[in-house]
Amino acid sequence: MSTAENTAIVRRYVEAVWNESNRTLINEVIAPEFIQHTAGVPPGRDGVRLFFRMIDAAFPDARMTIEDMIAEGDRVVWRFSLRATHTGSFQGIPATGRSVTITGMNIVLVADAQVTQARYGPVLALAIWDGEERAPLYLVSNLGDAETAVEWYRQRAQIETFFSDQKSRGFRIEKSHHGNPARLARMLLAACLAYLWMIYSDPT
Repeated sequence: MSTAENTAIVRRYVEAVWNESNRTLINEVIAPEFIQHTAGVPPGRDGVRLFFRMIDAAFPDARMTIEDMIAEGDRVVWRFSLRATHTGSFQGIPATGRSVTITGMNIVLVADAQVTQARYGPVLALAIWDGEERAPLYLVSNLGDAETAVEWYRQRAQIETFFSDQKSRGFRIEKSHHGNPARLARMLLAACLAYLWMIYSDPT
């Protein structure tokens, strides 16, 4: 099949199965041996139906928009945005009634006019709520382990905060106008040490 035919099959799947809730089309566009790399979802068409039952229960108005799509050989890749209202429990997270937007990428294999394999997971949704915060922090990850996902996000947040503190919110290192890499490296090292001291020193 041509790449144009493959992308047409995927577009039909997104519009009909996702956006129009036409689950009867699953038998037509999904291969019996379909493999879905999503945690907790079995292979085959029954797994796809289970996946959509989970989505329907938690996000009944979910709508997927294809932002970009490319194809090569038997592979089709698309970037998407998914908008929905969280009105039911999802992976242990109770309904919030809030509108959510999720962006991501899917990769599928197409053979004999049917999708045979999809990679867009595992999908892990977490609600992290510190008792001192007014609302939870929602984290969606493709890591299968919750503790690992939280730890990686914590490290990312620390790194992003550090770089922000080096620039607009703190040391404003970009205003130093240093052109010597060695001097800049020493100044950055001193700023790092000061940053660590401020964070980890005993306030008492």
